[in-house]
This record gives sequence, C-alpha cells and structure tokens, in this order.
Amino acid sequence: MKIQPTSQTNPTFEKLYSPKKLRLMGGVVSRAQLLEQKNIKECAEKFDVIVKRGKASGTRWLEDVVPHFTPLCGAVGAGLLGASTYLAFSSIGGAILGGVIGLFAGVFASVPYITRDVTSSYSYDIQGRKKYKDGSEIKTENAQIQLEYSLDNLPDDFVKELEAKDKKRFLNIIVSKYPKDGVYDAKTILRILQSKEIKDDYSNGEMFNYHTDINGNSTLLMKFFDIKRTEENAADYDRITSIIKSTPNINYNQQDKAGITIIENILNSENADALDIVKDIEFDYTPYLDTLFNYIKNEDFKSKARNLKIKFDDPEKALLEEKSMSKFKEAVSGFDSPFCNSQEKAMAIWNKAQGKLDNEALKEVNMILYNYLPEPLRMEV
Repeated sequence: MKIQPTSQTNPTFEKLYSPKKLRLMGGVVSRAQLLEQKNIKECAEKFDVIVKRGKASGTRWLEDVVPHFTPLCGAVGAGLLGASTYLAFSSIGGAILGGVIGLFAGVFASVPYITRDVTSSYSYDIQGRKKYKDGSEIKTENAQIQLEYSLDNLPDDFVKELEAKDKKRFLNIIVSKYPKDGVYDAKTILRILQSKEIKDDYSNGEMFNYHTDINGNSTLLMKFFDIKRTEENAADYDRITSIIKSTPNINYNQQDKAGITIIENILNSENADALDIVKDIEFDYTPYLDTLFNYIKNEDFKSKARNLKIKFDDPEKALLEEKSMSKFKEAVSGFDSPFCNSQEKAMAIWNKAQGKLDNEALKEVNMILYNYLPEPLRMEV
C-alpha cells in the first residue's frame, strides 16, 4: 500500500508516513492521534516515522462503528414482535400481518450478528528511519513495533536506537576529518562544518550537539567556544559564528565530562566575542555561574554578562500552583544571583499571593521574601 506524508504544515506531520487511518482492533486511530504519543512525536521531530499496514488481525462488529447499534436493533425487533403478537389474536388478516411483522422482527434482531464483519482490523508495523543524501539510510530494528489493538504498547525509547546509529555515522565522518595534530582551531572546525556530508545530513543542530569523540568529552560547539577570536582566525571565526546563528535546534546548555557548561566556560575565559554570540540565548542557572561572575576582572565584560538571559526555577509556580512552601523557599534562593532581578520578581510574587493565600501563609511568604521586598512591604518579624 502506498503511503504519503500528510499535507499538514506541522514539521512533525511531514515526517510521518502512514495511512490516513489505522484500523486497530481497539478502534480507528488517526495520524493526529499517532502524533499525540510522546515517542512518536519525538521521533517525527528528528527522523521519519514509517507506519505500514500488515495482515488482517480480525473483524469489527458494526457496533464498533455505530454506537448503540445492537441495543437499537433489539428494541426495534422487540417492538415489532409485540405488534405481531397483538395482531395475531385480533383476526385472521391480523394474524397474517402479524406473521410478516414477526419475520421482520427476527431480521432486525439478527442484524448485529449478520453485520459483525462490516470492516476488518489490521496489525501495523511502526519503524523509525533516517535517509541520507548519499542514498544510504538507517532504520530501527530493536525498536520496531507491531500495533494490533491500541497504541498502549509503544515503548518509551523509540528514538534511542536511531540516535545511536546517527551519532555513530557522524563520529565516523568527524574521525575521517580529525586534525593530525589533534587541535581543533577555527580553520579545522569550519572545514568540518562546510563538508558535504555534514551540510547534507547534520545541519539541523546535530553538527553542534553530537559528540566528536567516542568518550563523549566534547562537541564542535564546545570546541569553538574554547577558541578566542584573533586577527589571524577572524575570517574563519566569523564564518563559524554565522553558521551557528543560522542553525536551528542547537543545545546551548551542553556540559562536558566534568560538568562544565558552555556559558560557564565563556565567563571563566572572559571571552567577549563568544558572549556576544550567545547574548540572546537562555541558559539554565547553576550556582557556579555566580562564583564565576564575581571573579570577572574586566568590568565591561562583567556589565555585559549581567544581562545574560538565565533561567531560574519558578518560585511563583511552586507557591501558587504546586502549593509547596519548601519548593518555593528553594527556588527563592536563586534571588541572590547577580543575574536575577530579585526585587522585581519578589514584588510580582507578593502581589499575586494577595487573596490567594491565608494570613499565616502570607506571613511565611513575606519572611522568605523579606530581603528582596521594599521596606514598606516587609512585615514585622
């Protein structure tokens, strides 16, 4: 059976190849319902998802297609049977008519059985795939799934096998272009990024997210931010910067084996050009960022670093949605960070808490926010 990607504009739909409807024993499943499954959606965002119809696995009763069909037929049959009984005792003509009506009553009663195989159900194979520009491809083997009754048996690690194969191929390409002296300078990184294999098959963020060694020590993004822009490498450095800014789905919160993040590395080296590249990127907060910030010597660099977009835990959510005072207190600890506009955040939380918390809870919240609130709003301890 020929299958085509859906006509939806959503990118995940474009990577889902399947029949319009899956006729399972448990009912009909649409493409949209397939993509509601977390693992299918995740796979379709990165790779192709192929759904092929297999053998017929059973038949479905008309009751499965038309709700309440069987009780309806039974009610009509019973009504006709009652009418035929009444007519049978009224006259000879009535008896004849009653017999005819009784015949129809029997037909209605048996309709659900006669139409039990109104439509067939099938089993379906689901497989992940990535096709490369050179004509080769990778497919899932261990994660291949057979659907028969419902979507309940889809495994959580549907994408892992494909990612492992894709990363292995990427690593083989990197090794083939590995610098003989082992140094990843700007010229080497640019040569890798501009190679046909990388541009063709790994330009959706993978070229900066996948590791460049078997031990997972580093990525091309990490290696690039280890470099400082100089007069000698300026042209290559700027071209790499342009590639980074135009590449989607880059994970800027990468960590090396030691747990050092990219933004921590930039602050530690006081790399002003790197800081300018990531100034609009949102980074996860780590306490070590505060330590590094306090040790910055260049005041101009420090002033720019203070404006970084740092994502903190959400104290407002912890307090008003999760109703957890302990999580709220823990999240507020981030207010001491030089990257946090603590007074503005504290004011917003305090204002929203009014009318939503009782007096005792408000007193506790005020105590936790005490150092960050304007003095007129501080309650007496």
